[in-house]
Amino acid sequence: MTPSKARHACEACRSEHVTISDRSALHHGYFSTIHQWLPMISEKRLRDIQLSLEDASHDLLLLCMKLCTISLGNYPPSQHPLYSLTKSLSSTAENAGLASLRLIQSLVLLSIYELSHAIHPAAYLTIGRAARLVILMGWHDRDAQQLFKPADTWSLREEQRRTWWSIFILDRVINTETSGFPFATPEPSPDELLPVNDDDWGRGKSIPSQSLYTASFSSYAPLGCFARTCQAAHMLGKVINNRDCKKKSSQEAADLLTEAQSLHQALAALKLSIEQTAGYESGNDEYPLWSAISICVSAQALLYGEYLALLEQGGILNLIDTEPITVDSLSQSVWLGG
Repeated sequence: MTPSKARHACEACRSEHVTISDRSALHHGYFSTIHQWLPMISEKRLRDIQLSLEDASHDLLLLCMKLCTISLGNYPPSQHPLYSLTKSLSSTAENAGLASLRLIQSLVLLSIYELSHAIHPAAYLTIGRAARLVILMGWHDRDAQQLFKPADTWSLREEQRRTWWSIFILDRVINTETSGFPFATPEPSPDELLPVNDDDWGRGKSIPSQSLYTASFSSYAPLGCFARTCQAAHMLGKVINNRDCKKKSSQEAADLLTEAQSLHQALAALKLSIEQTAGYESGNDEYPLWSAISICVSAQALLYGEYLALLEQGGILNLIDTEPITVDSLSQSVWLGG
């Protein structure tokens, strides 16, 4: 199918399932739910009529937004008509060569739907498709060869970065239960930047981005909720790598145990800094930060589960410290540079 026919197919299906009068409710439903914990779509840019005409997969994205927010009724998740439609349209757009921001975001939302409803291995395969497109677009590394026109505005570049990080997060989460499978997304580059503060981005305020790699986690760093989730997913990936190396026996046991101890300390420090940022101790918790905390807890459970047998056999590795861990004490001993 040609690109123009693929675009017309998406537009025709969108007209049937998302009318003009439905868009306001769709935007509200999506941005008050999914967007709260995975803010990758700029609402301001999404509502821009001119920009919507420039991306052939804009209508496909609207359909995927609806898919993630509707009630399924009596349909099994894997057999819902809208799911089947969006899967088909995404393949059509991809086969037509319509590589774009909206197509990649559509695949991200499809993988969220599949992961949420335990549609496997579809979730693993879909996030892999999104990852390949992001790598093709060069968003995973600022020094990578750029085959497409670079972003001409700060807002667009930030949205691309957030889309890349969304894929990275989902890739790590999906691989939590699939031991030994390679990640679809590579490790972040040494100069990788985190998403800016979510509120500033939503208002279109251009501010500097913070680096991912840091000597310590701090609750005083000007990071938004999504950036904290990115940090947590990065640590989860390190735990998964440690688990898989342990099972392959490709490294000396002592080295893996030492790495596990460092991961334990780093995760504890990150979780503490997130809780302090959210006002967890005072009870003024911030809802979007629970995604970051949940990923931290998942990483800790995965790490401790792998070494529980060793602990029971004689305490070869003391992962559970008896002394409380503080961010300041760890900043001198834990380097998180890669």
